Amino acid sequence: MTRMAKIFVLILGGAVVLFSHGLSLHISVGIKTFDVWKDFDYQFYKDITDPPNWLEGIKIKKFYYIGLTFPDMFWKQSALKTIIDTLYNYRDELKIPLKIREWTKQNVQVPIKFWYGDDSHNLAKLWEMAKYAKNRGWSSYEKALIYGSLMHVIHDRYGHMVMQPALFGYGLVYDSDSALSQPLLKYAETYHELFSPTHIVDWKFVRILYYSIKIDIYGNPSLLRDACSFYEERNLKLQYYKTWQDRDFLPVKRYVDAAKAVGWQMENLTQERLESYLAGYAIITFLAYGYREDGSDIGGLFGHPLWSFDQYFDFVAEIGSEFYYHWFFSKLPSPVQKWVKRKAFSVIRVRGMFPEVHGHLNWYEYFETCEGLKDLFLSMPPDLQEALKAEYKRMDRNLDFWEWSDFYGNHPRWPQFRASYIDEPDIAVELNKFYKKSLAEGATYLDEEMTHQGKRLEVWTLARKAGLLAGLYSIPAITYPRPPGIVYQYFAKKNNEWELAYTYLEAEDYLPIRLYYDMFVRGRMRLQIRGNTKNGGDVLLAEKDFDLPEIWERKTGYLEANVYQQDVVEIYWRVETWDRRYSILQSDYREAYWHSPLVYENKLYQTLFKNGDPLRYSIYERPLYWGGSKKYWPYTIRIYCLLSPAGLDVKRFSTNQVKLTWQDRSGKETGFQIARRLEGEDWIEDYKTVAANSTFEYDTVSVAHRYTYKVQGFDDQDHTHAGDGFLLG
Repeated sequence: MTRMAKIFVLILGGAVVLFSHGLSLHISVGIKTFDVWKDFDYQFYKDITDPPNWLEGIKIKKFYYIGLTFPDMFWKQSALKTIIDTLYNYRDELKIPLKIREWTKQNVQVPIKFWYGDDSHNLAKLWEMAKYAKNRGWSSYEKALIYGSLMHVIHDRYGHMVMQPALFGYGLVYDSDSALSQPLLKYAETYHELFSPTHIVDWKFVRILYYSIKIDIYGNPSLLRDACSFYEERNLKLQYYKTWQDRDFLPVKRYVDAAKAVGWQMENLTQERLESYLAGYAIITFLAYGYREDGSDIGGLFGHPLWSFDQYFDFVAEIGSEFYYHWFFSKLPSPVQKWVKRKAFSVIRVRGMFPEVHGHLNWYEYFETCEGLKDLFLSMPPDLQEALKAEYKRMDRNLDFWEWSDFYGNHPRWPQFRASYIDEPDIAVELNKFYKKSLAEGATYLDEEMTHQGKRLEVWTLARKAGLLAGLYSIPAITYPRPPGIVYQYFAKKNNEWELAYTYLEAEDYLPIRLYYDMFVRGRMRLQIRGNTKNGGDVLLAEKDFDLPEIWERKTGYLEANVYQQDVVEIYWRVETWDRRYSILQSDYREAYWHSPLVYENKLYQTLFKNGDPLRYSIYERPLYWGGSKKYWPYTIRIYCLLSPAGLDVKRFSTNQVKLTWQDRSGKETGFQIARRLEGEDWIEDYKTVAANSTFEYDTVSVAHRYTYKVQGFDDQDHTHAGDGFLLG
């Protein structure tokens, strides 16, 4: 085994580990939405769409495209360091661009660290950086890396909180209990990132990333298709040759300048360090979706979903730079090439488990079924199987739940089928009106953590949980809309102002209630406030129609209804199809929860949906804001049409008697019912009844026992309201 082969094992192993399939979609969407910059920075828009000259246009686009992937690079610093270090160890055997300079190697020994509360995807900081760059009058070339990074993070907000949750809930589909230890919809996002890029039509942007410059003996520049380096320059007139590692780039410097200017708390951030990490980043992104020697097969694996693994292995063996006398793998001895191809894929980790599978299936088919995933796993070497066993079992169990979901309903969009993602690149482009809003307003328009009613709202968790909720309901055909992307949805009651209501409501007269909503909608659907009646019926209290079959809109506002109706005992909200046939999602999820043991025997849903109980009983079950939304959204509110007795107090009156006293707050009860429970026994709900307008009652007790009491009013129409409880020693 040669040392050269070992190098490529490492490089190719890192290529897919980097989740690079998600990066291509960022660039593809960014290219189709240049117009988002018109209002924010018209000069940048003009320069990137109609540059003053072709060379300037290439430079601006190159760094904008790098920026569109750049925030993810910070998550992979350890992988980049390993690649740089290994290549450096064999620098004498390698040609440029794989020949690593001393300073490149030294720079990546120190990681760039973000302080607590900050990270590489900080929308607020990147927005401040973009404004700072614009206000300083920097050129479009200087701003390109900052602007691309900002747009990457904006894309993520809508992908994570609108596209992925809504697609997951497009039909009946359940996550497994293995997902409880993972971020919400982790596996749904994995499939979204894996399959969405396979529907990208035009991969020409890869050439922009890897175009280099050749200057002839007369000083005339021309473009060269290069490989594994974001930039090289061959000057035949002045007889010099420079690579990415030999140059300083102004867009990188400006990124560092702007980050420091806005107070972004990063340790070890320097221009030289960023450029060194980008040297490794260029290598692995090219290996993920570069091209062959003649420029064909651009896009690699994700650009060719109909490839078998054998076809992909052939591609991997040939990609590289056409300007060197050897084509990376092609000049290695045949046995070494075979060993490298076999060994390379034994080191690739989850999200890209590409093994030594010698078959004719399209590569993506191994991810669509439990059987295919098992074949994929068993094809790996034993040591890799052992390392991936836990992750494989979680992923396999989740996939099994998705498959079994179809036993209980239909799937217009199966989350594990590539065909479900055919229009995701187009939908990402359709959201460009919202990208503009985020450019105009920054993190205040849509961020993972927002301020609502003066309190921090964990939008990411709410959006993801809405996706899980929508997955409880069956949408049987592609003609029906996908679920809305939820930012928040809650009931409010009016005191001095409209305030969050989530435990219970009581009234003996007109009781207005509002449903406040904020959601991204596409399609024809209805948002409703509905009521459950005491005889098991269901009534519509208020409704709003959304008729948006072709475009996405963000809709905010409220519905208002009078919930004081004699037969309504609970209220909830529902989003249903236009023809009123199907619920898309709703806050009274009891029926859907108990529909399948895949849900009610599942710890994930038991935890996140409170064992199927949508009622909230205390202030500790707050459905919104920081720390509460994960467990207690959505919810249904209990309605009482009598004001509850208050201030229940129990005092010893004699050795064997206690006196119960309470405040009568209602003028409409026909009596009070007292319930009693002896510690360790069940409640006796009809323990004692007393007359209307009573404010006290005596009860006989035994010494050395503990009792709990409840008092509730009732009337002839069986309207009740529970009062306070009390524990007596």
